[in-house]
Amino acid sequence: MTFRKNISATSRARTVGLLAVASVLVAFACVGVGTAGRVMLAPPTSVVSVNLPAVLEKLDERVRAELRLKSMAEKMQSEDEEWQEKIKAKQAALNDVPEADLPRRQQLGEELALQVLEFEAWRRFATESVDIEKSLLLRDLDYSVKRAIKELAEASGYDIVLMDDTGQQLSVNPESQIPREIQVKQQMVARRLLYVNPTVDITDQLIERMNNAFNAP
Repeated sequence: MTFRKNISATSRARTVGLLAVASVLVAFACVGVGTAGRVMLAPPTSVVSVNLPAVLEKLDERVRAELRLKSMAEKMQSEDEEWQEKIKAKQAALNDVPEADLPRRQQLGEELALQVLEFEAWRRFATESVDIEKSLLLRDLDYSVKRAIKELAEASGYDIVLMDDTGQQLSVNPESQIPREIQVKQQMVARRLLYVNPTVDITDQLIERMNNAFNAP
């Protein structure tokens, strides 16, 4: 009887142990299922693309800014021509002075040299001014585009906006010291995207949004 009791006790102990192990495994399985469920329920990332050159080409803001730059360049061109006419007139006046009139020739020569120096300084200033205005134009456009993309993405629920450069063609600069093969390779590896489904392109939406905001009263 004692032997049988010992066997029965041992069997019950093993059964209890197995049940405990099973309970732990079931608990882990439930945790795993719960975790997997949370992963599956995570919302997918929404990715769209923008063709930046196309956006810049069709922005009313860019057109208005370039008209301002054109007016500025035309004004400087007019001033450039006035400077050149003054220099030609001074040169002609110097040529009309007889060789024997050295004091007068020296005076006009000095005036001509000073005028040329002033003209060259003005031209450097004018060129730099145009360059500064162009750089400011690009910086303003960059800020406007990024702000509009952020607003459009937040309003539409886009998580990532990529710049679509798939349409840019490979080109070479024959004047460059870099071999043509290297130029092409550099452009190939510098590409951001290789294919974009047209359905995820928001270029037209962005252009319309920015133009409407720019032309709003």
